[in-house]
Amino acid sequence: MLAALLAEWKGRSRWSIALLTTAALVLRVFSATLDPFLNQWDECFHALVAKRMVDDPFTPVLYVKGVLPTSSASWTQAHLWLHKPPFFLWQISCS
Repeated sequence: MLAALLAEWKGRSRWSIALLTTAALVLRVFSATLDPFLNQWDECFHALVAKRMVDDPFTPVLYVKGVLPTSSASWTQAHLWLHKPPFFLWQISCS
């Protein structure tokens, strides 16, 4: 990061952009590997919900039919999957 600032001061804008991009990539890869088990399992569930949203785009559910009867009074115990906003699930289902 400091090298990018020095490159910018010396008038080498392309070098500073390349160094900042490399630093951002290294930081992203490092943060992605901090907890590999959570990210892997979490994304599997999101992919399954997105697969179900192909059939019904406005109802994000993990299972087609609920396993246990639930009431709509508490959203934390409902049949709907509200862990991720619908726009991102629509993006996953479109891909």
